[in-house]
Amino acid sequence: MTTDRVAVWLGRMEPEMKKSHGSKRGPASSAVLTLTATVALGLSLLGSGCGIMRGGDDDPFRVSDTELAQNAEAWNAQHLHVLSEHRKSPSEPYWPHRLAELELVTGDVAEAETWFRTALEIDPIYAPAATRLSALLYEQARHFEAIDFLGPLSQVSRRGEIRAALALHQIAVGEIEAAEDTVRPLEDIGDHWARIGSVLTYVKLQGADYTQAPRLAERALSAQDTAANRNNFGIALLQEGKPEQARTEFEKALEADPKMAGAHYNLAIVEKYYFFDHDAALEHYQAYRELSSEDPDGLAEVFEGASGETMMGAK
Repeated sequence: MTTDRVAVWLGRMEPEMKKSHGSKRGPASSAVLTLTATVALGLSLLGSGCGIMRGGDDDPFRVSDTELAQNAEAWNAQHLHVLSEHRKSPSEPYWPHRLAELELVTGDVAEAETWFRTALEIDPIYAPAATRLSALLYEQARHFEAIDFLGPLSQVSRRGEIRAALALHQIAVGEIEAAEDTVRPLEDIGDHWARIGSVLTYVKLQGADYTQAPRLAERALSAQDTAANRNNFGIALLQEGKPEQARTEFEKALEADPKMAGAHYNLAIVEKYYFFDHDAALEHYQAYRELSSEDPDGLAEVFEGASGETMMGAK
């Protein structure tokens, strides 16, 4: 099944990350399934200036990015305001960070990166800028560069989001054991589970000790009932040999987020290979294809055939 994408904002950066397991626990013993785990690392929460950034709560002129994206005049006014504040308070990292966010609204990623780095020059452990810069590097597959700056930062910053971001880059380059070591200090119960529980579960699902994933997935779900955590819990249950319960969790994930591509993909596999219901699987596969072009398990060959046309009713 698939690994649904890392929700790291400006919009959603959703890189497909795959982990295959021979499905020896279910009827589909000959299939190799790529479980689509969802990493909903809410870096928008870290990058928004709300509640965790010095200066953010004190900015009465802040306008939402959604509004700014639709109103060029409002964007220009906000940009001038933030630039003025940056000049008044050059030692405050929030202002260059906010300038970077504004550049992202317009799609100027290079300028945004420059401002994020400016914020980090002012305060090297400023987590909002670090995580947003990490997201930009992730989108550009600049994983080793991100590891180089997040690694030392993770040793001095107390924010779990830094370690979570580092682990995602480590997984992206195949350093699974390093990623597990990175997040292991975060596995104890704490408030951070509501923010990064999906990442902790995701990392566990990628590792050799993925049998422990159900415990972490359930903890993440208890901390925050989200579509991402439901989807991950479903994967963990399936790996435990509980396809019916897994299917229920994937369905609940879709109830929470009907556009979660990974949950549709996972249900397509579960219905096809565990419950042998081709039509139900096809329905989810078609829904998935409307949302994503990725196909880690080659389901197109199963449902579309050589012609590329959907095979209705083919058992």
